[in-house]
Amino acid sequence: LKQDGVTTAVANAAKGGSPMEVILTLTATTHGASSMTLAPCEDPSTNADCLRKVVPFVFTFLDPDAVRVTDFFPLSEYVSGRTEIDVKVKNLPTGLVKAQVILNFGASNATCKSVATTTGVLTFEIPSEPTATAGVVYPRLHLLASGESFDLPKTFDYLEQKPAVMTSVSPSKATIRTAATA
Repeated sequence: LKQDGVTTAVANAAKGGSPMEVILTLTATTHGASSMTLAPCEDPSTNADCLRKVVPFVFTFLDPDAVRVTDFFPLSEYVSGRTEIDVKVKNLPTGLVKAQVILNFGASNATCKSVATTTGVLTFEIPSEPTATAGVVYPRLHLLASGESFDLPKTFDYLEQKPAVMTSVSPSKATIRTAATA
């Protein structure tokens, strides 16, 4: 393993297998992206067979104290909206109130229904898609008190609204009565 130019041997590495799973314990003194390569030998430049098996990747060390969106659910909803979406936020500021939070869905904003700072969950009502058009949006969370904005980690899909269908009628029959008029 080579991390930012420094080579480190991988202990207890197993040979062979496809696909192969490698579990690494990585450390860093600062947060940010770190360029890495994984190879089956210590110096791939001296071994042509090894050089063909080099796997480059970037690993990002996150700031453990930074506010960030970790997840949200559901990932999709019909264009009519009006159902709830939960957004999970790590290190959500304490004292945050509903009026200080906006979840933007591109053409419209979701209404914040609750803030649970102890669990880091913000609950919103998904807005209707203004043009009733199915498609992908890139939601963005805004914390107004701090002025911070965060992209959600995945896209959100507005689904085409299905036409209403009668599935049953209850009761299925009834007696007709004659009304008396005076």
